[in-house]
Amino acid sequence: MSAVRPNIGPFACGGLVQIHSETKEIKQAGLYWALVQYARAIRRGAVIVASHDANGDAPAVSGVLFVPPGPLVAGTGIPYSVATSRVFHTAAKNPDGSMVLVLTNPGEAKELTVACGGSTAKIALTEDSITTLRWS
Repeated sequence: MSAVRPNIGPFACGGLVQIHSETKEIKQAGLYWALVQYARAIRRGAVIVASHDANGDAPAVSGVLFVPPGPLVAGTGIPYSVATSRVFHTAAKNPDGSMVLVLTNPGEAKELTVACGGSTAKIALTEDSITTLRWS
C-alpha cells in the first residue's frame, strides 16, 4: 500500500527535489517550482499587502488551509475538494514600488477579474497553475 501525500497548491508534496532511488534521476518537485515563482516576483524587502477575493476570503493563509482530522484523498487539491474551487492569492509591494499578485489555481481552468487601485483586468488561469502578475 502506498502512502498518500498531501498537495501544496496544484503540486504533490515531497520536498524541493526528488531523487529516484534506483535511477538517481533528479526531478524538481512542485514545491520547487512554486518557490521559484514567488522568488522571481517578490523581492527581498517586499511587504505583503492585504488582498481578498470576491467573497471576502483572505489570502492563502486563510482558514481553508486548516486540515481537519481524517485521511487525505489523492487528487483533490489543497487537500480537500472544497479548496480546489477557490484561487489562492498573495499580494506584495516590492521595494521598487512594483506590485505583485501570485495566484494559485488548484482546480479547473477559470477566468477571474483582478482589481487594484481602480483598475481591473481579466485573467485566464489554466488548470492546476500558478500565475504571477506584476505592475508598477
